[in-house]
Amino acid sequence: MSLIVYPVASDSRAFQPAAFSLAMQTNQRAFASPFGGSEQVTDMLNDRWSCTLDLPLTEHNRAAKREAFIEAMRGQTNHTDLHHFGRPTPLGTAQSSAGLVVAAAQGAATLQIATTAGATLLAGDMLGVDDLLLRCAADCTANSNGLLTVPLTNRLRRAVAGLARASTATFVDGAGVLQTAGVNVPRYQGGALLVEAAATNLIRFSEQFDNAAWSKESGGTGVAPVVTPNAAIAPDGTLSADRVVFNKGSGTSVGDQSIVQQYLTTVIGQPTCAFVWLISATAVNYQVRLDFNGASSQGADFPSLVTCTPSWQRFEIRLDSAVDTGRTLYIRLRGEQGTSDFADVFAWGAQQEIAAAATSYIPTTAATVTRAADIVRPVTLDRPTAPFRLASTPSVRYVAGYAEGVTLDFVEMVS
Repeated sequence: MSLIVYPVASDSRAFQPAAFSLAMQTNQRAFASPFGGSEQVTDMLNDRWSCTLDLPLTEHNRAAKREAFIEAMRGQTNHTDLHHFGRPTPLGTAQSSAGLVVAAAQGAATLQIATTAGATLLAGDMLGVDDLLLRCAADCTANSNGLLTVPLTNRLRRAVAGLARASTATFVDGAGVLQTAGVNVPRYQGGALLVEAAATNLIRFSEQFDNAAWSKESGGTGVAPVVTPNAAIAPDGTLSADRVVFNKGSGTSVGDQSIVQQYLTTVIGQPTCAFVWLISATAVNYQVRLDFNGASSQGADFPSLVTCTPSWQRFEIRLDSAVDTGRTLYIRLRGEQGTSDFADVFAWGAQQEIAAAATSYIPTTAATVTRAADIVRPVTLDRPTAPFRLASTPSVRYVAGYAEGVTLDFVEMVS
């Protein structure tokens, strides 16, 4: 099978359409009984389309080019990638789309696509999905999350994959609670579809600061931090936040007292970032230092002192460029000598990534965990294209001996 290339670029005066129309034809076969007169109708595979191009009158040599091109097309032999020239953009406001967010089964009469809140498609608008050319059956409007459910005049002739993600993933819902979406389930955060690349949380036991994987270092103060597990409701609504009490004890400086998980795998020359949720365990605001060990002069970008209030906050730090493999997140009591000698906070959900910016939280236990990438199949709303197989010989209308128009009959391809 060969691809038909419409030669408008080679001779625009001969092949530039003056008008263009595209209509879906009934693709059914009816069988009537010669005895009782009963009929049976079979819905044939694939959608059948008829496209008509009206070409302006031209001189004989250009008309001959048209005829030669048309006559060279042979039914089952050719196919074409068709643009709907007569409707270059949708009548609705949805001019682009992130893609399908839910897989659509063969025979489905609707599609769910991601666009912007309030975006519209109007009855008659066309959209290309994968190799399918589809027409919107009725006016539709995207909801507040940008999810647009499109009714179709033509049912899907084969299944079309939507959003794919080979793992669970977290997101923050409209109430500010951290939620977990299942495999291949779309996530909406801040009113938009959340699409992220794959990422790995390098920290183990990300919610268990009492675990031995987290070192409790006194830093010369004589007192190491004390961790009490599962002492408060965490950002995900579970009783899993740990209480961490920093106490200067008999020392004169509190700057080195910390909990830390050392020597994670980093990539030299690449940025790394980390975050942790913290909240004050009492009505008092406490200042806690977050840093990468030994990284204060190596391009670190973070608020070294963070203020823990009675509300959960996700505090992030970033290191522009790792210089070795021993850079990891430290959670310390405030380091200024004599200004503070005590901090009582809840901690939850630590994460470190090889990335310039932190992504959604990835919980871990005894091993690092990778969140799979969100893969969204694109949907084309602007100038939809789709491949069609030519089902019959094109017809040509003649006026005064010249080819004025051509009608092409197509059947949608199924790969």
